[in-house]
Amino acid sequence: MNESDLDKAFHAALSAEILKGGRGAQARLAKKVGLTPTYITRLLKSKAYGSEQTRRKIARVFGYEYEEFLDLGREEKAQQRNSDVPEGDYYSAPLVEGRIAAGSGGLVSPDQIKSKVWIYAPALRERRQHRLTAVQVSEKDGESMLPTIGPDDIVLIDHHDPGGVPSHFKSGKIYAVRTDRLNSDTAIKRVYRSNGNLVLASDNRAYPPIVAWSNDISELIIGRVVWGWRDLLKA
Repeated sequence: MNESDLDKAFHAALSAEILKGGRGAQARLAKKVGLTPTYITRLLKSKAYGSEQTRRKIARVFGYEYEEFLDLGREEKAQQRNSDVPEGDYYSAPLVEGRIAAGSGGLVSPDQIKSKVWIYAPALRERRQHRLTAVQVSEKDGESMLPTIGPDDIVLIDHHDPGGVPSHFKSGKIYAVRTDRLNSDTAIKRVYRSNGNLVLASDNRAYPPIVAWSNDISELIIGRVVWGWRDLLKA
């Protein structure tokens, strides 16, 4: 891989982690690595790239080894290619059939992508700047969320909401969540705070609520379900 590709991978990973961190993320990063907020801005705008030593410090701040951080950036770049914003009024998101892998940041590998879903861009507003994935809901998950979400419905997941920022979490809203610590599977549930715990609830009363396996927002939640499509001919 040549230097230009390394620069792009580093920039993509840095941009993703800053966006995930929410307000004040740039200033916090600058303080931890001993840089100025202005220099972090230059890094984000690709007007500076930093030495390898600086990049390694930044990767460690976000909890990655340098090589892992670059891999994250490469995955982000691949995801962006599958979620391109065309000229005009529509945005495309990769469509995944059934359950999605729940790895780093909810990233979707190319072999999981079935097709694309086109969304009217003005309806997304600022979410157009986020990473979005469309998921076709499995029969099992769809039944648990009836009548809000049904089998074969398509939902849109915003991976930057709450994006690992606890203050962005809204109790009672619908999220895509990891079903275990191994990040191997995903479910779509309403997530509530209750008595110091996070509780996963289904809209179908036949499915009782359960206490989530983790109370860590960034560990449990992949993203918020922000949009949905349903075949109303079945209604």
